[in-house]
Amino acid sequence: MKRASIRVWRGSIMSSPELSPLPERLAAPHERQAHRNHGQTLDRLAERGGLGVGEALAILEDREWRRMDEQAAVDQYERIIAHHEAVLDEEDRQAAQRPPPSSPSGWPGEDQ
Repeated sequence: MKRASIRVWRGSIMSSPELSPLPERLAAPHERQAHRNHGQTLDRLAERGGLGVGEALAILEDREWRRMDEQAAVDQYERIIAHHEAVLDEEDRQAAQRPPPSSPSGWPGEDQ
């Protein structure tokens, strides 16, 4: 089964408080960076319990992992997640306002 998100932890250990999950739609374009940083796919990282916030942030920013201030990493990660959710909300709102597509005249099964 394909994952919908990856768990992200405030610290580098899984007993740390959990943050907003990393959505698949946001993580997928960064699969290559995840493999560079961890030698594993995003699926495998998810199976193993997720990522520390600094690790998740490095993947999203397409850079090597480096130690950084934990609160700065949390703040930046949460900004990225909030922005992603706002973009998706706007896309959903726009999609709901569009009329449903109609088929061109003359397609089989369409009354003329």
